[in-house]
Amino acid sequence: MSRRFWSSYVASLVVLTTLISAVSSYAYLAEGPRVGAERLLLVSSLRSSAPMAAGSALLLALVLWAEALTPARLAQQLEHGLKRALSLALPGYLSAAAVALGVCFAMALALLAPRSGRFGDWLADLSRSDVTAGLAFTLFDSALIGVLAWRYAVRLRAMPMSLPAKLIVVVTVTVPLRATLAFVAAPFLPG
Repeated sequence: MSRRFWSSYVASLVVLTTLISAVSSYAYLAEGPRVGAERLLLVSSLRSSAPMAAGSALLLALVLWAEALTPARLAQQLEHGLKRALSLALPGYLSAAAVALGVCFAMALALLAPRSGRFGDWLADLSRSDVTAGLAFTLFDSALIGVLAWRYAVRLRAMPMSLPAKLIVVVTVTVPLRATLAFVAAPFLPG
């Protein structure tokens, strides 16, 4: 894996998590204080926003990494590259969860200033099952991305399209598929 992969993964993880968390925080908190909104926001951050950001960052980094290689070179490096990339699922999720919780708390301070309390009080509302479910979603999503990359990365790289066009194809195909599978898997996760 190249330096390009790692730097694009880390940058996109932070940016995507921040954007997703800021938008969801605003949606939960914009109307002012509501009973249970903060708890729901935190659970959503751990179970949905952080896994979504971690998987999307992985997908983006894989596409950028593949684009820098020739199709033949990609075919040679794909197995090793996917193993290394998929090893990021746990640290990626934990990093995304930390950023998401921080962004949610900052948004609460901005929107609900005196009522939002301390960060430690927020964390006390979380349970182990919230983290377990988020991690399970992340692992499931990462495995799906790995299977799709294994099957289609070389074909996508060989297509005579620009990088933006390839990113549009990847997002158009994977987002609905990832969302549908997450929806189907949700009842089987803890909590």
